[in-house]
Amino acid sequence: MYMKMHLSTTVLFVLMSIISHISCSSMTVLEQISKLDDLSPAEQRLERRNRFRRPHYRLEENRFHSCEFLRSINPGASDYCGFATYYKTGLGSCGQTHTDDDLIAAINAPQYGVYANPNTANICGKCALLTSNEGKTVVVKIVDRCPECSFGDLDLSPTAFKRLLPLDAGRFRVTWKYVPCS
Repeated sequence: MYMKMHLSTTVLFVLMSIISHISCSSMTVLEQISKLDDLSPAEQRLERRNRFRRPHYRLEENRFHSCEFLRSINPGASDYCGFATYYKTGLGSCGQTHTDDDLIAAINAPQYGVYANPNTANICGKCALLTSNEGKTVVVKIVDRCPECSFGDLDLSPTAFKRLLPLDAGRFRVTWKYVPCS
């Protein structure tokens, strides 16, 4: 009898602790869940994993604005919208080797296309003007393919990424369009 009562009290205490924790922080949890709802399942897994890997960067309200919102604050600044991330550069799918200091990008696989020889892709060498929600811009040259990126996403060199936001941001929504290379 004592064992059952002690166990019941312990379970009740744990449940009350959980409920009080949820009620105190339910707004942030709900906000975080709603931000993750716009992402594909693969992007959600990546975002959850990255939350524990990088220092927390307080730009949550701005990083995940919808594409419609970004287009409304920068009219005419984009043809495409997606997430910007960064990667370790090197030999790209277009057959050229680059460094992290170059202003380059890997475009998502759907927009890269399928070629018997990826070095001959029509997209290789084109330039894109990216605009962040803060109005910062950078022109990058497309030299690689990002197989895990969704349509509209770009994977940037660290230097290109830093022109828009600090690397701590990890990923954020960006609008972009093709422009002539200078």
